[in-house]
Amino acid sequence: MFEIVSAPVPPPVAGGGFVAGIVRPVRSETHAKAAEHAERKSAGDGSLPE
Repeated sequence: MFEIVSAPVPPPVAGGGFVAGIVRPVRSETHAKAAEHAERKSAGDGSLPE
């Protein structure tokens, strides 16, 4: 069944979907860390940078 469904899907489309599925969570995590770092810096709590 998988061969029947995946045969018409070009490999770049499947690869692009896989990459998008990985890049989106990584980017959101990066944005969250940057926001946390900016919050700590503005608070001036004196913690060491990561």
